Amino acid sequence: MSTNQTVVIVGAGFGGIAAAIHLKDKLGFKDFVILEKSSGVGGTWRGCLSDVVIHYYSLSTDLKHDWENLCEFQPNILKYVEGVTDNHSLRHHMVFSTEVISAEWQEDAQFYTVETRDTKTGAPKTWKARIIISAHGILHIPKMPAIPGLENFKGTVMHSARWDKSVDLRGKRVAVIGNGSSGAQIMSNIPAIEGIQVTQFYRTRNWHLPGFGRPMSGVMNWALTHVPFLSVLFRWFIFWVLLAASTRSTAPKEYHDILIPSFPVGCRRIIYGSTYFSVLRRPNVGISRSGIASVYSNGVITEDGKSLPFDVIICATGFVVDTFPYGLRGRETTIQEFYASKGGPNAYLGTTIPGFPNFCTLGGYTSVLFFEECQMQYIGQLIKPILDGAATSFEVTSEANDAYNDTIQEGMKHTPFTFCRSWYRVGGSGKNSSIFPGSAITFWWWCQSVDWRHYKIKGLKAGVSSLQQSIWLKDTVFVSGASLLALSAAYAYIRG
Repeated sequence: MSTNQTVVIVGAGFGGIAAAIHLKDKLGFKDFVILEKSSGVGGTWRGCLSDVVIHYYSLSTDLKHDWENLCEFQPNILKYVEGVTDNHSLRHHMVFSTEVISAEWQEDAQFYTVETRDTKTGAPKTWKARIIISAHGILHIPKMPAIPGLENFKGTVMHSARWDKSVDLRGKRVAVIGNGSSGAQIMSNIPAIEGIQVTQFYRTRNWHLPGFGRPMSGVMNWALTHVPFLSVLFRWFIFWVLLAASTRSTAPKEYHDILIPSFPVGCRRIIYGSTYFSVLRRPNVGISRSGIASVYSNGVITEDGKSLPFDVIICATGFVVDTFPYGLRGRETTIQEFYASKGGPNAYLGTTIPGFPNFCTLGGYTSVLFFEECQMQYIGQLIKPILDGAATSFEVTSEANDAYNDTIQEGMKHTPFTFCRSWYRVGGSGKNSSIFPGSAITFWWWCQSVDWRHYKIKGLKAGVSSLQQSIWLKDTVFVSGASLLALSAAYAYIRG
């Protein structure tokens, strides 16, 4: 495979696969490569159960009607992802065990040099790319808790995202730090292990929506397969209807004071699961009402001064979301320097970044996949002049980026997302950099066409016909009117 590629896609998770499908099937373009640091497709797994109803956690190009469970387990999701990869003949575009270390824009040559490392051998490699689509995912760099003495623990310490299958938990005293999605899923499973004693250390309260790991009935699967449009309607039903907080009715009453949040539903991510609260009633499970002050060689010291011995510490403490996962340098600055200047991650439509030509990111909220497919619809329009050889680069203007992000942050003021600490926010309590405050329909509409006035285009060939330019640059009057209408509707929605 050539190291000179028109498009480099970073990541072979759902986002990278969606990008590849759009390039290949909708744009008819095949000169691309997908660089993936793991040994196969699939991306990051948050525990072993999807925390979104599975019919909404699938690609619109490959709807699946016969899922076994409403919230699906990892083996079936992986089987789906592998099937999509094979159905679209994407494997020969993929290079596995290849971690992107850095990417740097070469202004004179109008391309990126991409440095990678073989995760098995450590061998370096250099690639060249006209365009980078970064589908690295925001939840894949494990965040370890900053607890004094953790490095001195003589037992086993592991993060939920780096699970060590060689560790035998039978008969062990296990501390689980964290009670988000990963913590809840771990606690739903390991207490059944023979002889285990588990203590969970709560850090924050969360709303839970139990019961969605249950199997799908044969009748429901038949209906989703054979009734026209039912699978599409079901996806929308899931999105609009399934927001209910049943935590109070299912949580053990003795733990209500530490389980029931004081903030509104949605401030933190809702946790799906069928068995978590019932597990808390097991005799070999306990919840610490005190946090961890420090760790010593054989256990932890709680904030109320108790010494608790443990053999294993499991950190279900989330991911680093404020730091870009690889070194990226644009025309004049690095991505981290740009983030620092803006108080955290910042992009136009969550997709393009001023100072970084021909660079696009993928990521979204509610249904990440829906947002990523919307972004690829938008990206496809951006990169077409480059793919056609009619231009050399595009770059969003600082003015357009700032105006967009000002609108987003203004909209945040009228949502539940500012009521509590969460990973959605920079540093846990700063600006919200991970959530779109409007509806998914609003974001879909915004991604339908590119307002080229918001971009700087380089290398537009003089021989390009006015008809072709009108296709790329759009009708300014139409775009302006549509953008104004969309912005007005979104602002009205955001303000309620």
